[in-house]
Amino acid sequence: MMGGKHGARLSQYNNDKRKIDKRKEAGLCARCGKNKVEKKLTCEVCLQKLRDKCSQSLKTTKEKNENK
Repeated sequence: MMGGKHGARLSQYNNDKRKIDKRKEAGLCARCGKNKVEKKLTCEVCLQKLRDKCSQSLKTTKEKNENK
């Protein structure tokens, strides 16, 4: 058994890594596992979601800085 306070976090990391590796072998998106991808890890749908999330967080950060 793994001791210490990081044991649970490490096993979760290994589970996620195993899941992503299986998806890579099948040629599926590493994030959602639904869409087929070639030469990349993530599909366009997931990439667009990430872009939207990043642009939204940038907007809120700029607004917070302007309000100071």
